[in-house]
Amino acid sequence: MPFEKFDLETGELFRYADDPWRETFFRFIAENAGATFHHAVTSDGVNILYCRDQDKGMWFLPGSGMGPLQARGRQIMKEMITGTH
Repeated sequence: MPFEKFDLETGELFRYADDPWRETFFRFIAENAGATFHHAVTSDGVNILYCRDQDKGMWFLPGSGMGPLQARGRQIMKEMITGTH
């Protein structure tokens, strides 16, 4: 799913405008402005946002929580992007 298709205004990712994770999410996007983001969703609904240019990523479960993408998750995303996974 291209990043542009996220509907950030209607609460697709954040149910509330004051969601504490909302600021973290937008800071991650701003810190990597101009980069290409890759998005994946696991079978249990966890969203993964990965910036290959910076080898950084984050996971989030809408309405529940968010955190940095650890080394193994980043490696899996790299492999999926290059088709070696």
